[in-house]
Amino acid sequence: MQKKYRVPLCLGLAIALASIAFQVADYGSDAANRCHSLLILVIILWITNCFPLFITTLFVPVAAVLLNVMRDDMTGMLLDAPDAAHQLISAMMASSVLVILSAFALAICHQRYTASWIQDNAVIRKVSKKPLWLVLLAIAMTWSFSIFLPNISTAAITYSIFSHRLRGQMLPLNVSKALIIGVVMAGDLGGMLTPVSSPQSIMAYELLKDEHKDLTWLTWLKISSPVAFLSTAFAWLLISFVYGLFKAEAFPEKVEVLYEGPEQEPWPVWKIWAVLILTITTLVFWIASAWILPVFGSLGVISLIPFIATFVFELLKPEDLSLLPWDIILLVMGVVSLTEATRSSGLLEAVGLKVTRYLGGYSFWVQATAICFVIILFATFKSRLISASIFVPMLMAFASSFEGPINGLRLSLLASLATSCGLAMPFSGFVNARMVAVADGDGQPILDITDFLKIGIPVSLVAYGLLLSFGYLFFDV
Repeated sequence: MQKKYRVPLCLGLAIALASIAFQVADYGSDAANRCHSLLILVIILWITNCFPLFITTLFVPVAAVLLNVMRDDMTGMLLDAPDAAHQLISAMMASSVLVILSAFALAICHQRYTASWIQDNAVIRKVSKKPLWLVLLAIAMTWSFSIFLPNISTAAITYSIFSHRLRGQMLPLNVSKALIIGVVMAGDLGGMLTPVSSPQSIMAYELLKDEHKDLTWLTWLKISSPVAFLSTAFAWLLISFVYGLFKAEAFPEKVEVLYEGPEQEPWPVWKIWAVLILTITTLVFWIASAWILPVFGSLGVISLIPFIATFVFELLKPEDLSLLPWDIILLVMGVVSLTEATRSSGLLEAVGLKVTRYLGGYSFWVQATAICFVIILFATFKSRLISASIFVPMLMAFASSFEGPINGLRLSLLASLATSCGLAMPFSGFVNARMVAVADGDGQPILDITDFLKIGIPVSLVAYGLLLSFGYLFFDV
């Protein structure tokens, strides 16, 4: 369909379905009904890709004010336009947005300084001479970087190390495919590792932290670590089997896997050390945030410190701001405003009651199994961040009906981690979408949809099973 026809048709369909949704909605208040209509409108625009994702989400605060969906938390009365706009704009500058901004700034530093150090490391050069260990090395790099950086950046850092040889067609096609799909799987699964490993984890952690004040990084890590590690290990074994890496011979001596481009003046050693020290310090501050919040006030304020430091120590320059992935940052800002609108309007509470009515009679295991499956399915066919923005707040409202806070937190955490398990399609997330565009020297894409399907589907199913077994059990450890 031509774009000039597709946009008005998709927009017309979205408005029509949103109007129908408003007519049939029954959530106990006009504000909740109108917000439900807004949510349907946004979801249809997301699914049809009528506009770029971040443009659709930035429309949310505008529509929320015009549709008069915001209510006063104390009285339940509708807010007038100035107060509603102030509340939405304040939400768009939530701590999660500042955490993402800081993490991406650190990622640019690592891509510039740490990647060059890795390329010059003799041990890593030797290890990367055999295809099996080369792919394992790329997966381990991506996964390890995901501990303290967003996964889209970790995948970009790893790719930058090997990109010269991929573009120069110096690797066999099966090795090139295995290398890229390995980075994708490691980045996707590494996105659940810590509360800063991906945009959806950052947003989910902030939402859960508001509801469960005793939630810490350690609680998150003891569930996510075994699931992420075992899923990634399975992905490496599967990739090695599918692409024949177990039988692949070592590269000839003339083939240098790591980048050797034109000579350039090496970066000052102190800058490499400054990036490492700044990253470790930031990670310690994030982990200890539960204990130092009385001093700094919020995780967002803590996250501003490393962002400022990257410019104070001239690790980044003002022109480097253009390197930040502003589409992702703006998308998160819009998603946060959507979450605030659904909460303030009373829609989340109403949906939680409806879910309780349908699932309340089943055991926790059945509830978690069904809910995580739906989340993974939605994340696979649309986006992990969008999946988190829709399901995590609603499930928190549902989990609030549990008798004790433990199972409520357990279900919300499992649902948050499930958003990172949907990875079987090229458009399942930012990592997939950007790595599927990687091309060889002739401009031909190295991966196609079959590569994602034959690796992504088994890995998603294994991660799903591990989440409901190890994730469930390790919560009580």
